Amino acid sequence: MALQKKLRMAGSSSSSDPDWDWDWAGLPKNILDLILDKLFSLGDFVRFSAVCVPWRSVALEDRNNRNRRINSRFWDHQLPMLMIPASDHDYIRGFYSVTHEQELHLKIPVTYNKRFIGSSFGWLIFVDTDFAVTLFNPFCRGINTISLPPVVCPEMMNEDGNFVFEKLGESENVFNHEYYFVKAILSAEPLSCPDEYVVVVIYSEFRRLAFLGPDQEEWMYFDGPNFRGFRDVIYCNGLFYALRDSGSVLSIDINFNQSIVPVGAAYVTPTLETERPCEMKYIVESCRGDLLQVLRFSERSAVSDTLFTSEF
Repeated sequence: MALQKKLRMAGSSSSSDPDWDWDWAGLPKNILDLILDKLFSLGDFVRFSAVCVPWRSVALEDRNNRNRRINSRFWDHQLPMLMIPASDHDYIRGFYSVTHEQELHLKIPVTYNKRFIGSSFGWLIFVDTDFAVTLFNPFCRGINTISLPPVVCPEMMNEDGNFVFEKLGESENVFNHEYYFVKAILSAEPLSCPDEYVVVVIYSEFRRLAFLGPDQEEWMYFDGPNFRGFRDVIYCNGLFYALRDSGSVLSIDINFNQSIVPVGAAYVTPTLETERPCEMKYIVESCRGDLLQVLRFSERSAVSDTLFTSEF
């Protein structure tokens, strides 16, 4: 009601006139800020910016504070879009909105030989043929690309200490970026939290974990006989949760702000037995903040001899 009264006061004509001629471009900045605070959809935010020049100026001013507001809760309310390749173009990606049934084409300066391994807070995470990791935000102006060091562990080095990158099928000791990485996530938005965000990847044929903290030049590799076979990883309430093949979930507490990186890890769930083998396991956060384990089951078609998802 208070917002309606303020909007009425901004009108250029008398309220007794049935055809009010609203001066939308002249709305006070505090009113526009109230409207922006109610927007959680990326599409609504873009449409707000396109109303007129004054609205766009309000939406784009004080970029750092607004990015912090958006990234703290804005991206958490976004339904994910499906990234699909665009035909006959190396630098165009298609983003399909399931809710709006629309496809958006964006130019992304990331070639197709880079493998996409995850997304967090609007940032796409790619890995190159030399295992270097790149973060790219297609919706961010200014700094929208962050280059990270390659994920390299001892078995990827030869006797001379050089990286070994061989084509699939030419050697038993194969390291191919298309198959060597499972997933990557961020713990926070890189631009608004440059001293806090941590990158985690699931890598290697043993599906192990690697961590990279702020300003770190090398990855920290989390290994051991009980720390392999991870299917998925998520960041929730200050902790990382990694899901294993067995269905058990590992809770990981890591802090790169200390001189010696403390890592606390403990399994918080037992092994989850299933009546039949599942194709894939995921760990997700519900709208209420609960962590759920989702199982995907597949069957083979008797007609085409191909696998298809039968149920979750």
